[in-house]
Amino acid sequence: MSSTNQTNLPSLQLQLRQIIDHMELLVEKPGAIHSWGIEVGAALEDEAERLADLSARIAVAHRPKPVDLSLVAKSVGRHS
Repeated sequence: MSSTNQTNLPSLQLQLRQIIDHMELLVEKPGAIHSWGIEVGAALEDEAERLADLSARIAVAHRPKPVDLSLVAKSVGRHS
């Protein structure tokens, strides 16, 4: 996946959304959810965990960087 650049990201997001939409439609058919089997649910749960991890990594990368309080204390101490 490291070769995936930013221009492919919107396309990948769209594909993921379309796959999820399609699976949601399939599961609404009578009896479909029972025919999939427990292994499908387990596999989807694993992928959900991977997506949650990825979204958390993206969120952390965009959070403001913490301020080093020791540098602030030194700066304030110099101006007193």
